[in-house]
Amino acid sequence: MLVGLSIRNKLDFIHGTIKKPHEGSPLMRQWQRCNDLVVAWLANSVTKQQIHRTVMYSEYAKDIWRELETRYGKVDGARVFELKRELAHISQGDLDIASYFNKIKQLWDELASISESKCTCGGGVKASPVFDGTE
Repeated sequence: MLVGLSIRNKLDFIHGTIKKPHEGSPLMRQWQRCNDLVVAWLANSVTKQQIHRTVMYSEYAKDIWRELETRYGKVDGARVFELKRELAHISQGDLDIASYFNKIKQLWDELASISESKCTCGGGVKASPVFDGTE
């Protein structure tokens, strides 16, 4: 979602850094249209009906984003454990080397994204090994 909003230059609407212009401003219609667009994207990206109902009446994109982040932006400890367990027990089996590496890389990337975005300890995350094809 963040990448999609960034591509469309709409991140400021969820961060609240683009303030709503005062009534009568020539920018008001444009701001409202962009905010409504982001609100629609956020509301339509939520798949569960119960979650959708909690955001569908919000007027501002930043309020929806804040609500979703507060409610669902926490690290899922069970998922972290599951990813680490998968990495510890993965084997090539009958996969070719490219498929095997892609599976490992997918697990590393998911684990890194969970850890990087939620870590508040200041220690950061160790980078996953990089395959450059020379080994």
